Parts: sequence; C-alpha cells; structure tokens
Amino acid sequence: MRTKTKRSTKHIKQKPDSIIAEDQIARLLQQLKIGETITLVNSKGSPLGVLVALNPKAASAFSTTEWLSKLAPLANEVGRKWNSSKSAAETVAEMRR
Repeated sequence: MRTKTKRSTKHIKQKPDSIIAEDQIARLLQQLKIGETITLVNSKGSPLGVLVALNPKAASAFSTTEWLSKLAPLANEVGRKWNSSKSAAETVAEMRR
C-alpha cells in the first residue's frame, strides 16, 4: 500500500519588476530638489531619457543661473555623444507622432 506524503509549497509573492523600478525611481526623485534630474541610460551608457524632480516638499527651486550652470555641461555632453543622423528635435518630433 502506498501512502501519500503532503508536500508543503510556499508561494512567495513578489512585486513585478515594473513596480519595483517605480518604487526605486520614486525614492530617488524624492531625494532631489525641484528641477534636479536623473538621466536614464541603457546598458551601453547611451542616454534614454531624463526624469525631472517636481517634488514640492523638496528644497526650493534653482535660480535661472543655477539651472543654466547645471544644464549647459549636460547639453554639451549629450551633443558630443549624439550618434544619430537626425537631430534631437527631429527624434522627439518622430516620437510624438
């Protein structure tokens, strides 16, 4: 006669990767001042997008001079690494269609 043994199986609920990523990005953005950015890059280091902090609870916003001093080097870096025959404006226009 065969006896059946019960096997205990625990199911561990895990959050989907998209929810984990959303939580991590939200935490990062909360640490930034209004207007500060996080640049998203792919595995090769090419920029994919920029997230801008809009958290009203964070410290005060940058002045125009502070904005320009932070954005100018970033714009220059993106320009140097831009490897498309199309301009950034053309690429954005295509994405919006």
